[in-house]
Amino acid sequence: MIDINLTPRAQTKLIGHTEAITSLHKGFREGTLPACWMLIGQKGIGKATLAYHLSRMILSKNPANPEGLNEAMVTRQIAASSYPNLLTLERTPNTDGVLNREIMIEETRKLLNFLHHSPIVPGWRVVIIDAIDEMNHNASNALLKILEEPPTRVLMLLICHSMGQVLPTLRSRCAKMPLFPLTNTEIEEAFPQEIAQQLIPLLPLSSGSLGQALQLQKAGGLTLVTQLEQAIRNALQGKFPAVRLFCEDIAKDADKYNLILDLIEAYIHSIITGGENEFLSHKSHDHWISVWQSVHSFSELVKTSHLDKVQALLAIFMMIENPNLGNNFIHAQFNA
Repeated sequence: MIDINLTPRAQTKLIGHTEAITSLHKGFREGTLPACWMLIGQKGIGKATLAYHLSRMILSKNPANPEGLNEAMVTRQIAASSYPNLLTLERTPNTDGVLNREIMIEETRKLLNFLHHSPIVPGWRVVIIDAIDEMNHNASNALLKILEEPPTRVLMLLICHSMGQVLPTLRSRCAKMPLFPLTNTEIEEAFPQEIAQQLIPLLPLSSGSLGQALQLQKAGGLTLVTQLEQAIRNALQGKFPAVRLFCEDIAKDADKYNLILDLIEAYIHSIITGGENEFLSHKSHDHWISVWQSVHSFSELVKTSHLDKVQALLAIFMMIENPNLGNNFIHAQFNA
């Protein structure tokens, strides 16, 4: 198993994104860096890691406080969420300990308080919002007012998974840095050969996301993919007792359950786009397109609801066999 710390604030090694970091470094050195950057790209490709990398670079240049902060100290304090000139806004747990679906207005009030006071360490401050497309409407409007007159010597890094979820007025006030999935070559250069050989076959089913590929490897890697393929075969053959056993096993592990929802979508997409495939001999290309549409819609509902995990997975495999059967399940569950 690959043991890698995926926490962006603690990850000091930046993999890939060479052009983006070169451009950002150059802008800072030359004093031309815009006050607000939107780092755009799919989840898991290193946007937050890049944001913390840039934060360490900028904040370590600040004049030392009386304790004599140096770059190593700044790095340790950022990893521990204790460096005073860095503020991160992200989703927080509610009173039941469950992570909120959105970044709430209360988090934006923390930003207003952070900007209202003078910096504890003289020099630059950095704000990271992870992610801007997860802010609710009130929080977004409050941020918009801040960006109308951005404070001096404050860099705001807005991580964005989906541009379509961001207010157009917010988008217009930010410089944009698109980031792209890592290539096989970048993986080979960043990891020992043995680890790279485990990760590269998983990248196509992780949409090029290193974070998701690492999660998939931790959950079983190609063994899990093989089990999924067998579950799909069983569904197509109507062997739902065997499918239920697979679903019950997956539902025992919350991380594996969330991962399999994305993996099923990615695998169906690979059937549609991958040309010759054994599953195209079972069902037509049009069938798999209908399956992907149904599974995608249903998975979005599942991620924001409290459906029984086993039943939710069974419904997805019902859609694989017959999209209309799955749709009937959705109506039964959400229109009851």
